[in-house]
Amino acid sequence: MSEPIRVLHGSFGRVALLRLDHSMTSHAHRDAHFVFKVGGPDILFGVGQKEYLVSDKTVLFINAWEPHFYNHKPTFEDTILLAFYFKPNWLGQIDSRFIQNAYPDFLTFQFTEFRKRSNI
Repeated sequence: MSEPIRVLHGSFGRVALLRLDHSMTSHAHRDAHFVFKVGGPDILFGVGQKEYLVSDKTVLFINAWEPHFYNHKPTFEDTILLAFYFKPNWLGQIDSRFIQNAYPDFLTFQFTEFRKRSNI
């Protein structure tokens, strides 16, 4: 299980700052969420049957009810993640197209890398 450092709840859902100091068994949430690494070493984080690199340059997208897991590998320093959990109704109020985020296949990808924007 990960150790929550800080959790903020709101009408949108919740934001959690998490210290990964133990493995997490496969589990799922009713909310879609985005995961960013904010400190510590890069890790592999599992979504479905595949593991994805979570680094300073990536973001991980996890659909509602999509199983995900973390196999902890002890290092000198724990990884710190920032996770945004979005309530389906909140996103649906912003734009009706987002109400679909309550369903498992809302996001068709799990992982993306940040790209440097060029000056315009």
